[in-house]
Amino acid sequence: MLVKTGNLSGTGLSITLTENVDAKEAPIEITQSDINSESNSLDAYNGYTKIEFYIRGNAFEDKNVGIKFSLGTDTEVSGWAVIDNIVLQRINQTEYSKGSSTNILDLSKNLKDTTTILNGDFIFAENANSTITYPLQPANWTFSDKENNLSGIIRVNPTYFANDCSSFGLNVTQNPGFNSSYPGYQGVSIDPNKTKQNVLMVRNNTNESAYFSSKSFTFSSSSSSSSNYYTITLGVKTLDDAKAFIKLIDSKNNTIAVINDISAPQWTTYTLVVRNGINAQELNLALGTDGNGENNYAFFDSITYSSSTSFEKDSLKENSVYVDLFEDSFYSYTNKQTETNVYEAPNYSLQNYETSKESVL
Repeated sequence: MLVKTGNLSGTGLSITLTENVDAKEAPIEITQSDINSESNSLDAYNGYTKIEFYIRGNAFEDKNVGIKFSLGTDTEVSGWAVIDNIVLQRINQTEYSKGSSTNILDLSKNLKDTTTILNGDFIFAENANSTITYPLQPANWTFSDKENNLSGIIRVNPTYFANDCSSFGLNVTQNPGFNSSYPGYQGVSIDPNKTKQNVLMVRNNTNESAYFSSKSFTFSSSSSSSSNYYTITLGVKTLDDAKAFIKLIDSKNNTIAVINDISAPQWTTYTLVVRNGINAQELNLALGTDGNGENNYAFFDSITYSSSTSFEKDSLKENSVYVDLFEDSFYSYTNKQTETNVYEAPNYSLQNYETSKESVL
């Protein structure tokens, strides 16, 4: 916007951008105050001064913003101010970063990222362009197939999905929908018909696996007297014949724990429980699909992470895997028990050899 002031005595012009909210709530706002710009005919704006604000929107809901102009506060003031040419323009992250604490209105500043496994709700994206095209690259996640730009964050709100879906090879009937088991941001219920809810989509049309990997996080060491157990849960949904996987991988891309061959036509919660070994480990969570040369789609959302010093394997629920890295070998369990009261060992199958093992006592 452009402003011009004149003959001011006392405080100058104040301009406030404020979030329009219910009177019971405290609005997010920013003020540029004591603006005193005398006319300068040689100025590039014909005597006006350019005033800029930078606004960041909210990932969960539309926001309304108002502008307030005022001369003076609690003291007497005289003079005049003229305001002209108020323009709202979409900008990219690079332009937004030019702002400062004196002129940024951040309507997302109350949104907190998930801890340990960053961006586990996929509400933060890396976007270098002012023209936003879905899917978006999720912040703090890396995709394995650099040539494939059709995986990332998508919007499942029906209206927005209808606008976006053709760009990544789906139609309106293939909307993965809202993960209804998700309680909402910070436990607050979300109406999927009114909210631009995000999920992570992995599209794989190769013969290789394709996956997003998180930023690394640390599993602390365990000992015989003090163990550390880590629980990771998330929602998964697949389309048609796609087979999804959830892995914990180390810095050398070795698989530490895995849930393979996930076929989930409806949103389903999966859980990894890990007892760490004698050494602390830096790990990454990998979410993806196996490839068969056709278009395979898998969707992920609502990652939660917790740690504790105790765990009862009998408490494992359906679609859960327990991995004990403290023991030397074959201490991985699933929830499925056989008639002989042993637990199935994931990633092992019985072969016709005496040395083969299918289960763990």
